[in-house]
Amino acid sequence: MTAYTNLVSDFPKRCLRLLDTVEDICKKNNLDVTLLLNVASSGLVIPMERLSSSHPSDDRNVLPKCAQKYLNQTLGRPFIQSSLASDSKEEWKFGEATLASWNTDPDGWAMSALTSQPTNEVISIIRNSLAHGNIHARGKPEIQEIIFSSKKRKSLQLPCGCKEMQDVGMKYVSATPKAFTRFLREWFSFLDKQPAVECCTSL
Repeated sequence: MTAYTNLVSDFPKRCLRLLDTVEDICKKNNLDVTLLLNVASSGLVIPMERLSSSHPSDDRNVLPKCAQKYLNQTLGRPFIQSSLASDSKEEWKFGEATLASWNTDPDGWAMSALTSQPTNEVISIIRNSLAHGNIHARGKPEIQEIIFSSKKRKSLQLPCGCKEMQDVGMKYVSATPKAFTRFLREWFSFLDKQPAVECCTSL
């Protein structure tokens, strides 16, 4: 196998090729959601970590300034208005609950349509869910929705005057397998484009 040119766009591009190569085989063997979670666990988590401003690779700062601006604008836009939601906006939902709800049946979790939640918040919930194994599903016997949950944290003032981050609840997003497949394809396409030339000439 040839070496990666970078882990922000080249690696996700190969994840997309992997998805394309085995998607039909996995569907025939009832492994389609398992494939999605496998591909997402690396294809979403690794680029997000590399693009973090604190990552030692400094990949985010290697991007031209205009590409960084494009990235920030895209991630700051409401998810349902972004290309990542594709044509499946109605198949995405959002909810919040107490930590006590974590071990209850997700069929009972309250959810509503995504509205103004920014793209970076939705992706962050999915990323944290994949990284920490907080995956849930609705539907039996066929999975109708994949649910990604993440702890909701808040900075609290302690008696000593210092601050501490504490878990105060959880947030979660859900998507149908079809919607999540579209999301992954759009995510890989978004990273592959890295519109340095286009945005630099248009700004």
